[in-house]
Amino acid sequence: MRTAIIRSIYYGEWRERRQRRSFVNVGDYLQFFAVEDIVKRYSKMDPIKLDICDLRYYRGEKLLLPMQWRLFDENYLVEDRIVISKDIKPLWLSATLGHMHDEKYFNDYNIEYLRAAGPIGCRDERTKNELVKRGIEAYLLGCLTALFPKRTITPNAEGIFFSDVPIEVLPYIPNLVRQKAKFIEQQWYGSYPHVDELRDEIRTHYNNIKERATMIVTSRLHLVSPCLAWGIPVVLCKNLIDDRFSWIDKYISIYSIDNFSQIDWKPQTVDYENIKEKELLVLGKWVQNGKVNDSIRKGLKEVDKWFSERKRCAYADFRDMLYKSRLDKIESYLGMRGVDKETEFSYALWGAGKTGRIVFDYISRNYRNARLTHVIDKYLDDTFEGIYSIRPLDYFVGEMDDVLFVTGVGAAKEAMRVREMNNNIDKTMCYCVDTFVHE
Repeated sequence: MRTAIIRSIYYGEWRERRQRRSFVNVGDYLQFFAVEDIVKRYSKMDPIKLDICDLRYYRGEKLLLPMQWRLFDENYLVEDRIVISKDIKPLWLSATLGHMHDEKYFNDYNIEYLRAAGPIGCRDERTKNELVKRGIEAYLLGCLTALFPKRTITPNAEGIFFSDVPIEVLPYIPNLVRQKAKFIEQQWYGSYPHVDELRDEIRTHYNNIKERATMIVTSRLHLVSPCLAWGIPVVLCKNLIDDRFSWIDKYISIYSIDNFSQIDWKPQTVDYENIKEKELLVLGKWVQNGKVNDSIRKGLKEVDKWFSERKRCAYADFRDMLYKSRLDKIESYLGMRGVDKETEFSYALWGAGKTGRIVFDYISRNYRNARLTHVIDKYLDDTFEGIYSIRPLDYFVGEMDDVLFVTGVGAAKEAMRVREMNNNIDKTMCYCVDTFVHE
């Protein structure tokens, strides 16, 4: 059976809108690169490349598809059921529930589908536990991006990289570290009509980190895991530690808002080459065979046992962190302004993406006298709820009487810069997302 790999996430969307601006989480693509490396290492033939949107519709020769991705994804869910082409046999090397953790997806059909497709390698312990309790064979294997080879080069100069470091960490950052910090982005916004060019840019981005970094400070999972693999010291700090990280605390400490004052600013590299090679060998045999035998199952159990024997953090639910915590921020902010459910007020959204939609729907349901007056999004050349999007500078030229909800990570970073130039702006600004240290 020919092997396939996933090339991109939303390329089907891009075929329709080509030059329109898109949001890219570069860590998603790093997961694809990790699977691709394993396939090329252990497969004799060059793999066929698929986009995620092809998984439902592919017709052709039978394909074996090793995957690290969400179990439940909009691209292959139809009426809450997993629908992947019968010509594709998925091999779940490292699956996660992520924000798609919802009881409605654990219906009888999907449970039987996953039992038949098993065993399921799991990126995090939350995913494994949810599968096992439903009678699905599953093993905790961590993220495949933690299996990249250790780097063989030593940077010529000190390179301290910050990426999405919570603003609450700022009082505890040593002055010398802060002065030397270089800032990098893991979320990109722009026009990416050619997916292969995007993939090349992302590879260059990560290679630059691998070659230059002497320390990483971040809250980003897919910056931590590859840097651990490359042998780069890491400080992982995050206000709330969610269940996506319920494996990586085997390797390093995770600092939450309760213990930012205890951060070790001279972290060491982590040596785990033995377990790395053992897991790669097991996964390689799995890919070669296309199914699990007794020897492979034994290896999966050994890796699972290694990850399971660790001191665990207290994990927040990722779905709650994405949704509930953001809505709590709205309630708290409006409450402090004396706004109740019947108050008339106008508001603006900065960011018209998924979080912007969540915020709009929530306010529409709960504050019937609220009126959306402005939508700010420099990447949207269209309307949102009938309102044309404007650029940030155009909004701040006029009066700022609206309650301004900042709904995107990129928007929050830009909003903080704007606020620093005008001390009055923060009086009418509510951040619905975490804010981060910036240049």
